[in-house]
Amino acid sequence: MTSTPEGGQSPWTQPSQPTEQVGYGTGAGWGPAQQAPGYAAPGSPPAAEAPTPPPGGWGVPPAPPAAPPAGYAAQTALRPGIVPLRPLTVGELLDGAFRSVRANPGVMFGLTALVVTISVIVQSVLQWYVQGLLAGYFADSFGELDEMGEELSGTLAASTASALTSTPVLGIAIAVLTGLLMVSVSRSVIGQKATAGEVWAKVRPRALALVGFSFLLNLVIVLVTLLVVGIVALLAVNEQLGLAVAAALLGLVALGVFSIWIAVRTLLVPAVLVLEGLPFRRAIARGWRLSRGSFWRLLGVLALAFLIVVIVASIIAMPGAFVSLILFPFADPTELGPLIVNAVSLTIAETISTVFIAAVIALQYIDVRMRREGLDVALARAAAEAP
Repeated sequence: MTSTPEGGQSPWTQPSQPTEQVGYGTGAGWGPAQQAPGYAAPGSPPAAEAPTPPPGGWGVPPAPPAAPPAGYAAQTALRPGIVPLRPLTVGELLDGAFRSVRANPGVMFGLTALVVTISVIVQSVLQWYVQGLLAGYFADSFGELDEMGEELSGTLAASTASALTSTPVLGIAIAVLTGLLMVSVSRSVIGQKATAGEVWAKVRPRALALVGFSFLLNLVIVLVTLLVVGIVALLAVNEQLGLAVAAALLGLVALGVFSIWIAVRTLLVPAVLVLEGLPFRRAIARGWRLSRGSFWRLLGVLALAFLIVVIVASIIAMPGAFVSLILFPFADPTELGPLIVNAVSLTIAETISTVFIAAVIALQYIDVRMRREGLDVALARAAAEAP
């Protein structure tokens, strides 16, 4: 187990108990159960007689209401950090993501903006270089279309270069950032504030594993995509155009469903890698088990989070596109000016998106473990022992 600034041992690496062994009220983790009032044990002396009613006919004053079982009030009210330490509702998950940013804005926004800015600069330079090469190729292909061909070749070059360069560069950055932000969110849950140095010290030994997991996940999706493309191409070569079109449509649907399914089933792996410190293969197996039986809940919350992110990113992108149109009204998409404006808009949008999505995933991991393993007990103990 790992020592942490919360005090004592890390609550994430402590062995957890199944939920049915950890009671809400009396029982394990909350003190001994209390004997029900009014029933004496066999062989015990009889209870004292009730006092004589006072004059006036009012009878014995009513007894005060019985106190709730030991630990119940603490369970319902304990909130040392951004969320209550109990299974979370959908609203609490999303609200907790916003609270995590306010609890530690320096790490959540500052660190994210730094990493995203560097990755966007690298991606933009690569895109500018690659799309210049592709523009010449597409210009030769569509050269006989005159002006329309030039515009089409520029648009195709920009979009293709963006797809080829953004996925590897931003994918690596977001994988590492997700681990960094999860550390900050996990500390905010128990009312602690981690510094950028503490966050990096926690994630640094696991950074390569996070990048490797991102590559592995994308590789699986690419291989499945190539399988679908290969089937469609084989049917087209054999002049089975009807079957090729049907296979393409069904393949797109199947590919979308598969991508969503595997992304949700492995959603909690980065949190396991960073917070529990398990080896690579065991972390993937552990994350897979944690998501079992929680697929639809994880998917629903993540879909809501992405909907919020898309709306915010669209609001940010509109001013960037407007500024680009004013400053460079007749510029080609492959020119450096529009690329710089788009890079600034992308940096802001990616910073906000990464912060919010990573916070939601971290809270989903905590919620799943509180529901299944009684993690709330360990977190409450860590919060109480914190200096």
